[in-house]
Amino acid sequence: MEESMLSQPIEDPGKLSGLRRRRRTFNRTADTVPKLSPQRSSGDGDLDDKGDTAGKKKETESYHTALIVVMSIFLLFLVLLNVTLFMKLSRIEYAAQAVYRLHLQEEKSLNLASDMVSRAENNQKHNDQAHRLKGVLRDSIVMLEELKSSLIMLQRTFDLLNKNKTGMAVES
Repeated sequence: MEESMLSQPIEDPGKLSGLRRRRRTFNRTADTVPKLSPQRSSGDGDLDDKGDTAGKKKETESYHTALIVVMSIFLLFLVLLNVTLFMKLSRIEYAAQAVYRLHLQEEKSLNLASDMVSRAENNQKHNDQAHRLKGVLRDSIVMLEELKSSLIMLQRTFDLLNKNKTGMAVES
């Protein structure tokens, strides 16, 4: 009974379910785990293992070197493509600027031509207006002269009437 009591945990059974044991994982490397290979004499095994690892190192180094060379060539190719695209883009931009400048010059020339045309039209309009004003002034002068002559006639008529009235008044 004592033994069973001592082997029982002191903590509550409910707490045990909440706690979990942590498992330790450890990496096994080639040094800790021996490889299974056919039995050889101790002298041959050491040389083969060293030669085998040296061969693997050379193989991986050559693989890495080839991979680096291929990636370098690919990057060089991408750089050349970028330079080509940059050159094409700069040519397109230059052409667009040239077209824009040409368009501005055409607009300026059209504006100048339209200004010249509008000035000529304005001069023509001014000449037409001046001609009309001259005609209106001539007509006004003619009407004023007619008015003057009719006023003079009216004045003569009044003078005759006044003479006639005064003459009649004197005779009476």
